[in-house]
Amino acid sequence: MSQGLIIMIVIGVTLGYFLIGFVKTLDTDASEAIAKEQKIAGEDQSFHRKNSIGQTILVFENAPVEKKLETWKRSPLHKEFMQFFPNFNQMRLFVGDRIIDPEFQENLTAKINEIENAYFSGTMTKEQAFDALNSF
Repeated sequence: MSQGLIIMIVIGVTLGYFLIGFVKTLDTDASEAIAKEQKIAGEDQSFHRKNSIGQTILVFENAPVEKKLETWKRSPLHKEFMQFFPNFNQMRLFVGDRIIDPEFQENLTAKINEIENAYFSGTMTKEQAFDALNSF
């Protein structure tokens, strides 16, 4: 065999080795990310229940405030809540009916009232009000 062919084979094998290692790393990272997402989804589901008329509700029993906020932001109830904007009365009713946690209800209702006042007084635009509510 010629020297050039041997060098090409060595380079090919080396590149193949690094490429396989890189693909394995990507696969491991993807698997870990999927496992983490599934764990978070399982934890979030533990807060979701059905009420007497079959609606999904959030029940935050003895959960830390940070966990409540994270779960709320990822919840499909949050998306449903935001669809009521700018009907602040409907948003308050939604919070009272679909979230079972007096402390969380009180904080979210206070935020709704604060944003409503700023929105109707003209100190906040529609987009700013929406973003402020969406980021709670």
